[in-house]
Amino acid sequence: MQRVVDVLLVNPYVLSRHEPRKASYRPYPPIGLMYLGAVLREHGYSVEIYDGTFEASPDQLRVRLRAGPRPRVAGIFAMNSFRDDALATIELLKEQGVTVLAGGPDPSIYDEEYLSAGADVVVRGEGEVAILEILDALDLRPGVEQEDRRADVERLQTISGVSLFDRDAHLVRAPDRPASKTMDDLPMPAYDLVDLPRYVSEWRRVHGYASIQFMTSRGCPFSCTWCARPIFGRKYRQYSPERAVDEVQHLVEEYGVDHLWLFDDTFVVRRAWVEAFCDAIMERGVKIRWECLARVDLVDEALLVKMRAAGVERINFGFESGSQRVLDRMKKGTTVEDAKRVAAAMHRLGITMGGYVLMGYPGEEWTDIEKTIELITSIQPVDYSTSVALPMPGTEFFTLVRDMMLADNDWAKEDADAVIWDSPYSRGFYRLVESLMHAEYDLGLEFSMRRYVKSKVLRTMIGAMRVAASKPERLARYNSDRFRGWEGMRTPQKSARHRAGHQKRAEQNREERRVALKVLS
Repeated sequence: MQRVVDVLLVNPYVLSRHEPRKASYRPYPPIGLMYLGAVLREHGYSVEIYDGTFEASPDQLRVRLRAGPRPRVAGIFAMNSFRDDALATIELLKEQGVTVLAGGPDPSIYDEEYLSAGADVVVRGEGEVAILEILDALDLRPGVEQEDRRADVERLQTISGVSLFDRDAHLVRAPDRPASKTMDDLPMPAYDLVDLPRYVSEWRRVHGYASIQFMTSRGCPFSCTWCARPIFGRKYRQYSPERAVDEVQHLVEEYGVDHLWLFDDTFVVRRAWVEAFCDAIMERGVKIRWECLARVDLVDEALLVKMRAAGVERINFGFESGSQRVLDRMKKGTTVEDAKRVAAAMHRLGITMGGYVLMGYPGEEWTDIEKTIELITSIQPVDYSTSVALPMPGTEFFTLVRDMMLADNDWAKEDADAVIWDSPYSRGFYRLVESLMHAEYDLGLEFSMRRYVKSKVLRTMIGAMRVAASKPERLARYNSDRFRGWEGMRTPQKSARHRAGHQKRAEQNREERRVALKVLS
């Protein structure tokens, strides 16, 4: 058996420890680590992925370290939802004397906490190029056992996107790494480094089909004030449509995948690209169903028809609010009319519609909440999730309310209804509003006396809480100019012109493709 492996990539997430996801049972493999594995292998490093998803506990990594090849370096992926397990895993790896690199959304924001837990280096943002530069600075040569490796600490400190403690235990943050220019340069994720057949069989056992997460783009070019982009940033880049469908076809033919969760930050950004992607799926006869996240301002019925023909069965939209004033304040860039227009088209075409609602943004008052309840009950998504606006470090929202943060303000440790800043209303208020929204949504589906009474009782309780909170100074604070954002700047007419521009560019793209094919023939 091989005595050492150059890099052990670790996913500390254990599905059984996360009850909501365990209940819905939608396990997905660690695609970020699979990208890293493919890049490392391409450069000659031996690499292994330890995937904790189906393990009984995070401590199973200890068994792997005893029984398997000794890693020279370990790279651990972490998100806020399993931060505690990630920190414990770092401690376990350091007990074994392993050099540890940490990356992912949570370390990119909370680098100092991961370094304090024992990580030698934190990678902020994209890791495919950074990890190669780090391994070189660590003097780790592919496949060569070295007793006298000498890390170049000064060089490590200059690698873009790296955080570490210097010799005096001072935190050093190198400048952020610029976003990658393209995705086509990336190798296909190393699907063979995880037990993908296990994922496929578990999905088929529980759901009757096999789904996998798939990414066609990185970055989000929009301006929502509350949105954090710790890994991919705002710069938007994509696979070519042909490259994306090549990989989809590989997953279908090699692993029997028949459903994709396209978890791009926003899938429908460039209409021409989406149309070319759909055309390629249909032209090749790839049998695949998929779901994605889209913006209501960039979708129309003609595009939805093409997406449905190419296999889309569900689209999730960030409706966020039924109040145009609130949407403008958070710089969403969409209109309430967009939401109603798209919802009507989705229902006509029979495409499942999911959605997201964000409550508690500065300046949102009861009249705005009423409009959101009215929107959700009128457009009737199949399901939707609600959350309270959380000011995450690195966002414009965080900057706006920095002086209003509560003493215990670690958003990463909170749930979707948490309130960690001096928000317009309390956590209890928003939980009652969430219950009211669900009750009136259900009433819209089918009347029952129980639901009706529940709605009336909730409205009475909320009314009392509103009276207690309605102080002039509070209203003035949240209506100050710093929270106005784009108030009054987005109209249905502007949205229609924006959408028409995308459609025109898509038509130009189709004509260019037609001419190119004519020349080739």
